[in-house]
Amino acid sequence: MAIGRKEEERTVITVLKESLKEWRLTLMRVRKPSSDEYKQTLKVVVLGITLVGVIAYLIHLLGISLLGG
Repeated sequence: MAIGRKEEERTVITVLKESLKEWRLTLMRVRKPSSDEYKQTLKVVVLGITLVGVIAYLIHLLGISLLGG
């Protein structure tokens, strides 16, 4: 039983090491967005959240009117 546990720990440790290596490589490749890119992304995200909120509110109002509150 102890041998199986050690093999399992090695596997978990190996997986964690490989994941950390991949994350490090990814972080080395990415760059900080420019101010314009950041503003554009912010506009799209705010618009998306607002749109989802408006749709949810309309569905809520429809449900209240159909079910009588």
